[in-house]
Amino acid sequence: MIQELSLERGELHMAHKSTARLKGYLLDCLFYTIISMIWYGSLLFRCMPGMTYAESKAMLWCMIGISILVCTFILDWRAWTGWTVVKALSVLYGVYTVIVYSKTVGSWPTIVLGIAPVLSMVYIILLMSQKIKNSKSKGKIIKHRLRCCCVGSQSIATVALTFSQCYLKTEN
Repeated sequence: MIQELSLERGELHMAHKSTARLKGYLLDCLFYTIISMIWYGSLLFRCMPGMTYAESKAMLWCMIGISILVCTFILDWRAWTGWTVVKALSVLYGVYTVIVYSKTVGSWPTIVLGIAPVLSMVYIILLMSQKIKNSKSKGKIIKHRLRCCCVGSQSIATVALTFSQCYLKTEN
């Protein structure tokens, strides 16, 4: 990560250049999607209940597209890194896996996925309840905190779904 220091109005600010341009980010998305589909297809893929193999694959590809679009243009706007791709794909594969395996597993994934929203709410409450010291940029600070709430909740969901997938892999 290349970092630059700049002095503005007597304050020290650090600008990072760790984010990619849109074209490079989308190429990374394509590469990691293909790699992850090979991995997921060989380890965990099952047809969705009531669907054929082709329909399930098409559904998974649609879910991948929606997940990447949401993460690219809504949640992580202009913060395109490899971590953004990992989050987008992890949440997607986790949701798909939980849907597919929901009838064949015990209660452990349900417990883990039940704890995730509680942790997200605690995180949001703690973040939003902090006092804003600079009243001049209150709107910017609230906007930044709301974005952090979305990204933090997405990260918590990623971890919870990863734990659920690990459980599913050891059970099947």
